[in-house]
Amino acid sequence: CPTFLDALAEDKSLEECVCFQGNCPSYDDELVVCPSGFWGFRHSLGLPMSVKSAPDAPLKIGGSSPPKMAVSVSTDPGFKERPSHEKRLQEMGVGWEYADSRDESLTMLKATESQVVYFYCHGGLTEKGMPYLSLGSKDDDWFTRGNLRSKRIRWKKIRPLVFINGCYTTQLTPERALDFVSGFVETSGAAGVIGTEITIFEPIAVQFAEECLRRFLFDGQTLGEAVRGARLHMLKNGNPLGLVYIPYALPALKLA
Repeated sequence: CPTFLDALAEDKSLEECVCFQGNCPSYDDELVVCPSGFWGFRHSLGLPMSVKSAPDAPLKIGGSSPPKMAVSVSTDPGFKERPSHEKRLQEMGVGWEYADSRDESLTMLKATESQVVYFYCHGGLTEKGMPYLSLGSKDDDWFTRGNLRSKRIRWKKIRPLVFINGCYTTQLTPERALDFVSGFVETSGAAGVIGTEITIFEPIAVQFAEECLRRFLFDGQTLGEAVRGARLHMLKNGNPLGLVYIPYALPALKLA
């Protein structure tokens, strides 16, 4: 699409390009493909979980100002970008809770009143086919859906958005990934979950998370707007893989 290619070369954000406002000049040209035809680039979308025993999906997340994040990480030295990623997140001015082991994470999550629960870690499947997150060192115990139930992690006062940034996550199928998503919603009462169903790598994980969280926490955008904006930000940089992040929440979800 010539209009899209021109927009890539300009200093403006892609949100300002007519293609992403529903007015692509090449719409009727069957020989031209424009990225604005992908719903994930064109619309603010969300896929709230339909879980029988879960509370209704909220439209707003209350809590303190400035907003807070409860951050759980893997300390695998292979995560070369983690220290600088953490620094940039903190420099946004967000309140900060931090855990670098599974047990510390569970203790933190049981008491947290943060608006965002953020995981930066590995993921995979146990020998019995259950999905897990790997926090702390590689020798640490795995974080599984069952931990949420056994530790009675139930968010009632502040129902946070859970963001699972699982880099180098292997073996997970979409069905298995959804088990974890539904666990946070059904067992713990999360307002929603952002995650991926395929393997991603650090450069994608870092760029998408920082752009999406800044928009959601500090720019007053809804979750749908923040996810779409982060996707377009990555596309502007020549990377369409922001589409791999799926918001399992109402697209109108925002901070109160």
